Amino acid sequence: IQIVCFFFSSRRRHTRFLPVSWARRCVQETDIVPVDGILLTGENLMVDESSLTGESHNIHKLPALESGNREIQNSSFMFSGAVVIEGSGEMLSCVVGTHSNVGKYKLNLQEDSSPTPLQEKLEKLAVDIGKLGLAFSLATFLALE
Repeated sequence: IQIVCFFFSSRRRHTRFLPVSWARRCVQETDIVPVDGILLTGENLMVDESSLTGESHNIHKLPALESGNREIQNSSFMFSGAVVIEGSGEMLSCVVGTHSNVGKYKLNLQEDSSPTPLQEKLEKLAVDIGKLGLAFSLATFLALE
């Protein structure tokens, strides 16, 4: 069995075929999930996703395609940064780096935003105060001579 992985660069898309064994990752208690993926097999897997969602309760994860269903369940998705609290399982790595949920959050936080109107007004005020201070110090210097 092989899976297709797409790698994007600034100019073109790279396609690579990888054996499934390379993309499979075992997770167990106390592990921090390193990549976004889909849980393939697992028993009593409880995950703490509070670093992503802010929710304090643990989430029970179910293996994808459990009991013959042909659709992947929402509770099968594993997100990078989550901590495995209980149980163990095997997941299929799907997304890494800036394309993962955590990567997208970090990119949004790093974006440079334009200055707000308040920041622009404060900058102008600081320049005006500097000019006024320079004028008074020059006048004081000339008066003392």
